Amino acid sequence: MTQITPQPTHVPENLDEITLLWLQEILANNPLVPNSKLIACVNRTKATGGFFVGGNSSVAVFDLEYEEGESAEEGSVPASVCVKLMPKESLVPRWLLKRFWKAEVFFYKNMRGGFPQPNCYYCDFVGDKAVVVMNEMTKNPIYNPNSMLEPGDSTRDLTYAEACLSLVILAKFHAKWWGAKDKKLDVLGRFNSAESGITCKFLMGGAQHMLGIPEYEPIHGLVRAMQSKVKAVFKYLKRGPFTVTHGDSRSDNFFYRSHEHKEGFNEAAYNRIVDRNSGRDGSTSETSSVTSGEGGESGESGSERHSIESSLNDQSEAALCDFQMIMVSNPMRDYANFVVNSLSPVDRRKWSDKLIRVYHQELIKCGVPEEEYSYDQALEDSKVMFFWPMLCNISIAEKSANSFRKYEEMEKNGEELSGKERANYILLKKTRPRLISAAKDAGLLEMLEGRAKDPPLPFIPCCCCWGC
Repeated sequence: MTQITPQPTHVPENLDEITLLWLQEILANNPLVPNSKLIACVNRTKATGGFFVGGNSSVAVFDLEYEEGESAEEGSVPASVCVKLMPKESLVPRWLLKRFWKAEVFFYKNMRGGFPQPNCYYCDFVGDKAVVVMNEMTKNPIYNPNSMLEPGDSTRDLTYAEACLSLVILAKFHAKWWGAKDKKLDVLGRFNSAESGITCKFLMGGAQHMLGIPEYEPIHGLVRAMQSKVKAVFKYLKRGPFTVTHGDSRSDNFFYRSHEHKEGFNEAAYNRIVDRNSGRDGSTSETSSVTSGEGGESGESGSERHSIESSLNDQSEAALCDFQMIMVSNPMRDYANFVVNSLSPVDRRKWSDKLIRVYHQELIKCGVPEEEYSYDQALEDSKVMFFWPMLCNISIAEKSANSFRKYEEMEKNGEELSGKERANYILLKKTRPRLISAAKDAGLLEMLEGRAKDPPLPFIPCCCCWGC
């Protein structure tokens, strides 16, 4: 792992410190944009007070202008950049916010490449300040200047093509760090550690609040079982194999090709390739690759194969972002989190087998030995890892319920919801059926039957308690 990001003189603390001179310093002699000559920048987010403010980040978007003869349309320089700063205030504790930011800066300095992601021109973490500067994906995609990307949206159920693309990207990400044996990765945290066991106990702190929400009544039995058997839940989640995982994989943290630029996705031809490589059509494949285009007599034309391969492998079609929650864990934790938060229950059930095959076959194609991780193991892990989105939603149950009641009351009183409030309201409505159906389909309650209850402890459990 090597650091390749140039280092400007300082890390900005606020908007006033993001100047033309500072941006020039970043781009000049940058290996990603060699010899760029930036002459002007305009803060596109000025109308919103200079920043888009998120839960763990503040982001300013700057449109860039270069000397005559140097054009962003040619794809060599960014048309705009996102400057992402660690905020002064956040919904999470300061120590946790710092951990998130240290992880993302570590990723961009030491781990980037190998799968579609934003270009990072500069990142650093100094004291109480942190920054990441990357290309603004909606205005200038990663490699193909003729394509446009747009941010994913968890309020919209993804299409089959988008789900396939996302899982191919996750497979590329996981394959690159398969085994995660490098000790330098310890800084990210490992899920099979006592610290992660304590985290699971902490996340279960919202259990009583979820038990008070009538809409979650279908899984109240599961919540009670998890509440009394946190160690059993943790034992499921800490299983191997291990790789570096995203930790917050959902459609909001992907970019997809804009709908107005999207070409058709031939689902029937794609399914034949999946069938051929899985041997279900009676044929065999030496590569076991979803996009190999070899072997079998599936009947799809060469042009169909080329179109499918392009949509799955072209890095201008989709990209993954936001690496604040990366850590070493079982790869299917990302899969479970993604399908629960990005697909409708109907689509998740209908596509589950196909999507796991897409993911697994891309993993094998990228060099992971099949004897180390079989499709059957991936299928089993995919069900077990649904405990993770359960834990995450339990932890925010009170906040989610309060927000839902607030929006419900506003709507009832005829008050107009802002765009952000409307989106949050829609997402909250979708989250409940997504989570309930996934928990029931996976049989999480049945997995805890016969498992021992946690012993009553008057203190925070130590390493011995978690058996790590």
